[in-house]
Amino acid sequence: MLMSACRHGSAPPSPPLCTQAADHVLSLLEPKDDHARDVRGVFETRCTEDRWPVSVRTCIVGTTSLKDPKHCKARLPITVRSHLKTDLATAGARAKRAPSSGRARARMRRRWIRS
Repeated sequence: MLMSACRHGSAPPSPPLCTQAADHVLSLLEPKDDHARDVRGVFETRCTEDRWPVSVRTCIVGTTSLKDPKHCKARLPITVRSHLKTDLATAGARAKRAPSSGRARARMRRRWIRS
């Protein structure tokens, strides 16, 4: 007797990859300047190297606005959060050396990134 599994509905969505989480962070940042791309790169690198859990990546992708953060970083272990904080500070230092027109926007991003 041959039995087959019956599947109703569609399969659950696959969890977001680090690249998707990083791309989503970039989508929330304005303008899409060098600093924004740098922040995106930090998120992808840290997520990949530190192996962020699915819950954190899902939280990031679920964030709809910088004005309404979901505090996804708080879900990371302290050491992993520290890696992210250090790399974002380095990206912020690079942004400070950028022309003054981007400094105010970089400050706004840093406020969100710290939350």
